Amino acid sequence: MKTTDHIKIGELEVPVDYFNFSKEDKEILCNKVMDAMLYVLDRQLKPDLDRIEILDKLLESSIITNQEEEEYEVCQVLMDIRTLINE
Repeated sequence: MKTTDHIKIGELEVPVDYFNFSKEDKEILCNKVMDAMLYVLDRQLKPDLDRIEILDKLLESSIITNQEEEEYEVCQVLMDIRTLINE
């Protein structure tokens, strides 16, 4: 698989007014989405794998895919989640 290829593993719908959310509301939404993603990863990954590293790579790929599809609200949520996990 080339690095520009992507596999769709799910769909994320976010409010169209995400950009107007308060910082606190954005963080709440991002934490809920991140928790759901980690729950799925925990069920699918071997215990010796770094789930945060895999989540980060998944987010990076998803951001690229959503940029190509012009899903900018989704991109922003995913970028905000990456910021939370990399702080």
